[in-house]
Amino acid sequence: MGTRYWIMNHSDRTDGPADKGLDESSPKRVIIVDDDPAALKLETRLLEDSGWEVKSFCEPEVAREAISREIPDVVLLDLMMPGVDGMAFLSELRNIPALNRTRMIVVTAKSFAADVDKAFENGADGYVIKPFTPEKMLKELEGADDFEVTFWGIRGTLPRPGNLSIKYGGNTSCVSVRLSKERLFIFDAGSGIKELSDHIMATRKGKFKANLMISHPHWDHINAFPFFVPLYIPGNEISLYGPSQGAAHSLRKIMADQMDGTYFPVTLNEFSAKVSYDDLVQGSCVIDGVKVRTMLLSHPGNCLGYRIDHGGRCFCYITDNELFPEDSQYYSEDFRQRLINFISGADILVHDTTYFDEEYPKKVLWGHSCVGLVAKLAHDADVKRWYLFHHDPDHSDADVERKCFEAHKILRSLGSDTKCFIAREKSTVTP
Repeated sequence: MGTRYWIMNHSDRTDGPADKGLDESSPKRVIIVDDDPAALKLETRLLEDSGWEVKSFCEPEVAREAISREIPDVVLLDLMMPGVDGMAFLSELRNIPALNRTRMIVVTAKSFAADVDKAFENGADGYVIKPFTPEKMLKELEGADDFEVTFWGIRGTLPRPGNLSIKYGGNTSCVSVRLSKERLFIFDAGSGIKELSDHIMATRKGKFKANLMISHPHWDHINAFPFFVPLYIPGNEISLYGPSQGAAHSLRKIMADQMDGTYFPVTLNEFSAKVSYDDLVQGSCVIDGVKVRTMLLSHPGNCLGYRIDHGGRCFCYITDNELFPEDSQYYSEDFRQRLINFISGADILVHDTTYFDEEYPKKVLWGHSCVGLVAKLAHDADVKRWYLFHHDPDHSDADVERKCFEAHKILRSLGSDTKCFIAREKSTVTP
């Protein structure tokens, strides 16, 4: 499913989009676990020469104690070691809470796709296949400071141009998550994807690859898809993922129907890029070495929320989703608890906050949430940062700011550690 890269990694960056390499004044620490002395010697020399503080171990049991005690930035782990199940050892390390931010990179001769997927399912953040070149290993380790979330469209239902939306933007849903130079996840194709397209065409050179995650096919989430210029360029690869709408409406058919000549003059046949379509259901999968979880949301039709866990950090995209108050006949404690579990501990949560609390009673069953219920949800799920998203088209920038003020009041009343922010078009944030 999707394109797999044989050398993969992640980042520890916490602020700002600017590139940064190794900080020589504060060396990053790595522990290498491999039963092959020659491999240990090679990797140790390579990393020490590049400014890393290195410790190496041939015995997993001894390594486990050192890793738990020292909490390194990175663990390089072989899978094939005598007397130990490498996958089980990886899973054990990943489940140690203190190692939440430690990158677990598998370095192994096993190149089977099933092993790659299993490693990521067990908590790996990277997978390097032996033999590797020093240049490739260093490029991945030194350039692995990427986890950038960029908002390209933050409005709901339809675009909101004009003076009343200048500050935060008037485009409909589109958010990108960049995990490395070659790994880009795009969430939805509302009118904001045109802004992303312009950015890509102005800054990218050479072939372009991306994964486009569609939450559901309502117009404000797909209707700017034909304006994504990389689709028309030979050599590019765009993989689409999203829910079908019944057996007769696959994701590919949905995207094709809005471009069948009746509603748009250009059809899918005009795409020169390699474009693939995969129907997703509720569950989990690995795409480009990244664990992606999905959950069906409270919205008409099949609508998926997405969760990306990578490098000890988490991004959740939950739009469109209606939260019902506890006194509503439609309220489901089971659904709310499953959603809390789904977004639990997220570093960044993007959630539908279409309405003010006082507006919501007239909008019940429209498939969208009010700010108060989302604030309580984010608090109960121990979300670190929550971004307001999918605003009603009648709401101005001033209204959006009032929403954020109301959210802050509720969070303060709960004694919450969750922070609330307004998603701003073309702004980039990092976990």
